[in-house]
Amino acid sequence: ESNMNWKTIEEAPVWASALGWRQRLDPHFEAVAALALRRTEREARSVPCPDWCCGGHRVVPVRYGGSGFVGVCDDDDPCCEDLRLTTEQVTVWELDERRLGRAVMRALGCEWRDEEMAPPRTRQIGAFSGAGMPVVLTLPREAAEFRQAVMEMTLRLREHFILLAPTSRFMDATCHGILKTAKAGFFDLGSLMTLEADGSLRALRTAGELFTPYLPGDVRQRNEDEPPAARNLFMKAGSVWRVVFDGCPEFHIEDTLGAKYLDYLLHQPNQPILPFDLEVAATPEKGKARDKDSIQKGIDGDAVREYLRELEGLRAERDEAAEDGNQVETERLDHDIEAIGKELKRRGQSVDTGERARGNVSKAIIAVRNKLMKRSRHEKEFAEHIAERVSLGYKCNYNSPEGAIWK
Repeated sequence: ESNMNWKTIEEAPVWASALGWRQRLDPHFEAVAALALRRTEREARSVPCPDWCCGGHRVVPVRYGGSGFVGVCDDDDPCCEDLRLTTEQVTVWELDERRLGRAVMRALGCEWRDEEMAPPRTRQIGAFSGAGMPVVLTLPREAAEFRQAVMEMTLRLREHFILLAPTSRFMDATCHGILKTAKAGFFDLGSLMTLEADGSLRALRTAGELFTPYLPGDVRQRNEDEPPAARNLFMKAGSVWRVVFDGCPEFHIEDTLGAKYLDYLLHQPNQPILPFDLEVAATPEKGKARDKDSIQKGIDGDAVREYLRELEGLRAERDEAAEDGNQVETERLDHDIEAIGKELKRRGQSVDTGERARGNVSKAIIAVRNKLMKRSRHEKEFAEHIAERVSLGYKCNYNSPEGAIWK
């Protein structure tokens, strides 16, 4: 079961002050704030009673003898003492429905889409499978709002969709019957998600297990006829890269140079490549640009590139020889490196081209790793896998004792 109180998410912004959120979410306030809350510049008009013995405390600014606020018991017959409050405690935090929807889709490995819909606090947050079956999130405060969302979605989407809500407390026989007729599925996040310490969500079951029964029959059959999903997948899909690591839920990363370099390395395991060549392999247009911009007129471009490749290879060998303590081999390689450097300079070519390529590749792949480290648990695990297996020296290489494991 979930380790947080999803009912609080449904009730927002009733407990909109930081103090109220903390009381309801303790000890998960920081994690939930990172997941789905947005700090505002507004101050709450009231805060809940810390002992839950009254209807709440009205927030009054301290006018004399200090700063901050006082929480005055708002009952006709006050039953508790005034509270001394800080600015931070009375600051309003809002639920960020968009961020919450994106986090839910990321945890389930579904495509994220964002479209606000007619019922209050209801939006399409994603799509499942190649059929694009809509996944909708609703955040009802009461049964009437939930029933409205069920009816509106059925009228608009007609059938074959997924409806999510923080809890199932408003699901009754009527709503169940409407969804069943529409061949739609309902799931509550409290049964599907657990909250990680960093504020990311982890799905307790895969989207395929949960949502496949609600696909149209022909699509479901087509999916069942397809081969099993890849345990490790790195594949371009439109403007993003689809990634599955070690059988965990699918997630997406942006289409950057770092992703292109990883695509090449993951699919060419145990095959060292110079950063200079990796740049050209991942983005062939760079090779053409170098022909125009980096090589002077009249110089054989292929010959220059061959010199640069040889130079980078010698540098890698020189480092290995130095690490092994082979002084004779190190000096020999230093001599060869110097000779090639002089020849490149004579041809009008900068000898630091390889250094620039190495810096470009390293920065691009490290940027992907850093972004993944701020996301869900299985995305972090993929980032750690990259850090452990991908070398970024004079030669780049994906070290895979298992051989080719990526599709």
